[in-house]
Amino acid sequence: MKTHEVEQGESIIQVAAAHDWSSWRALYEHPANAELRARRPDPFTLEPGDVVNIPDEREWLQRRCVTGKVHVFGHKVPPPLTALLHLRFDMTEPERYAGARYELSVDGQVLEGVTSRDGQLHHAVPIEAREAKLDLWIDGDEEEPETWTVDLGHLDPHDTTTGVKGRMLNLGYLPEDAAVDGGLDDQAKQALQGFAASHGEEDEPAEAALERQARPAFTAGPEYLEVGRSYRLQLLPKTR
Repeated sequence: MKTHEVEQGESIIQVAAAHDWSSWRALYEHPANAELRARRPDPFTLEPGDVVNIPDEREWLQRRCVTGKVHVFGHKVPPPLTALLHLRFDMTEPERYAGARYELSVDGQVLEGVTSRDGQLHHAVPIEAREAKLDLWIDGDEEEPETWTVDLGHLDPHDTTTGVKGRMLNLGYLPEDAAVDGGLDDQAKQALQGFAASHGEEDEPAEAALERQARPAFTAGPEYLEVGRSYRLQLLPKTR
């Protein structure tokens, strides 16, 4: 049996595609990956260094057929998987970002849209995309857009130090130049304590409260076949 060591930005979908598995769910739910499932209940948020077992054999589909007749078997190819990119802009002043035109440059594509009335962005992007450039015209088309670079799929699990710091950075509790590393310095500890005091519930660990706040309250419609956890992104400093 082969194994795959997860790299930064990979989810079970990328791992399955790299090893020619048409269904990420079949790979994730295979008995060989029971330990991985117990440790990572969210298949879209894996930590670098996690090991995914790649079974050598696939399960064969068996059907009973009557002899002496012609039987036709087909294979339905599923449409390409997409992830749902979800961004919230300045929660203290969301009306400023409402109804703003944007352009997302992802893997050579330019995706266009308009933010929602509460200043949020929801857009399907290729599941394998690792980075996007966002231009947002909040002051009208005649002005220069605000520009960000977004790392897609780069948040680690919420119970890791890097996952905690990444979520605090995304939510604005850490400055844009804060390092998302394995060290929980005084700045990060104070930020986490401040977050827990404002948003935590009784007997709820601060990390769990942070995960609850970071997860967008948005349910995708049927147009998205398999939607990855769209909060799994890291918003980098503006490019200008």
